[in-house]
Amino acid sequence: MRAKITIYVAAIIVLLLPLTAPAQDEFETLGSNDGYLVVGIDISGMSYDYLAIDKRGSIGFSHKFKSETMSRGMNYRIIKLPAGTYYWRRLMGNFRYRLILDREIFEMKVEPGKINYGGDIFINWRWGSSDIRMANRATSAVEYLSECCQHLLGDLPLVYARGGGDPFLDYLATLPNYGITEP
Repeated sequence: MRAKITIYVAAIIVLLLPLTAPAQDEFETLGSNDGYLVVGIDISGMSYDYLAIDKRGSIGFSHKFKSETMSRGMNYRIIKLPAGTYYWRRLMGNFRYRLILDREIFEMKVEPGKINYGGDIFINWRWGSSDIRMANRATSAVEYLSECCQHLLGDLPLVYARGGGDPFLDYLATLPNYGITEP
């Protein structure tokens, strides 16, 4: 009888966990030199501990996207960062395996007072080789932002954080509510 009660209590706790998760729209207020960085991350292949971005010219700064916070497939994340140039730096496995990324190819510039879309990174990490790609999938990023934090889109401009800008994001900025309609 005691085992049945324990199983029922465990099942209720598991069912209630999604209801107790923090709200997606609770973000730290930006300081005068801060911006938000939005990135898409999709890592497949070998298991990993974390993927990190570093800030150029800053010793010791690193933001880690830990594997336990990621699900299979695309994961969008939005983080508050001081303005500056950031780059994907390393993918860490266990103590023996790591992948160091080339900083020029993977740079993102965070501008203060803006939502900076840094693109989507796809990594297929295998023994002996890896396939790493960056893509501008601004439509997917805008969809994510409209679901998690639409209020930010109304308050802050959305810009492409990688070289060359993005005319699509410039066009969306001219539309009311970034062209997002309520269902």
